[in-house]
Amino acid sequence: MKVISVGDKIDLEFKILGIHSSFAHAINLYTDSGLVFLVSEDIGAGPNSVVVQSDTIEEIFINELKEALLHHSPVIYDSTFSLPHKDIDFILKNIVKVKNILKQYSQPLSSAFLIDPSRKIYFKGSFNLNLVDKLENYFNRLINFDFSSIHILKGLGYGFTPQGDDLIEGFLSAMYLYERLFEIDLSEIRNTIFILAQTQNEVSNTFLYFTSLGFFYERFKNVLLSLFTGQNLEQSVLKMLSFGETSGADILTGFVKGFEKLLEGGKKLWQ
Repeated sequence: MKVISVGDKIDLEFKILGIHSSFAHAINLYTDSGLVFLVSEDIGAGPNSVVVQSDTIEEIFINELKEALLHHSPVIYDSTFSLPHKDIDFILKNIVKVKNILKQYSQPLSSAFLIDPSRKIYFKGSFNLNLVDKLENYFNRLINFDFSSIHILKGLGYGFTPQGDDLIEGFLSAMYLYERLFEIDLSEIRNTIFILAQTQNEVSNTFLYFTSLGFFYERFKNVLLSLFTGQNLEQSVLKMLSFGETSGADILTGFVKGFEKLLEGGKKLWQ
């Protein structure tokens, strides 16, 4: 087994307690310090991820992992993001490009209808139409800082990590970026959102936890970097869209809608 990288929030002395869930390219491990994601290179790095070189993670023997970590000085993945500049106009031009990619390439049942309402045509039947109404109503309430919406939004929708959870994660990312751009501190509000958004879904909780603290997974971090540089924007967004059933599109939709709302409303939203 070759370990490519280890997340910067992983204690290499962790003890494996069992397997939470497994897929072709990822095994989520219970450890004494929380979930650790063992993933292949195409999934990418993260604060609590161990990236290994393998076509299929299923071939990996878990008991080889600790030995590989302890005896082969792996690269440490840096999950933080430092702003290359604070040119809002430049970022907004790229946000428009991200929205166009989301409109064109998002999965039909993703939350991208929040950006392009014409995509609601993909939702058929009373269950799906009710889902659209709830996602739209309660997410719009969340980005207006009505936190009573979270108890309905969390766990709502399709996917291993439900769409409501992914929208919340995207909004937390938007808050973090907004704070860094305007040099304000909303960390207590981000923590409140994380606490309210927790469910029995430990994978969702893990994503929300790290994002609420400003630690990002590689796919999303690459989108952030593209927003600031204009380089590889379509490539990074399409890579994000390949994440989960609809998760990549849902996270980006939450991020874009949340960021635009923060720019529009500013401190009036939380004061």
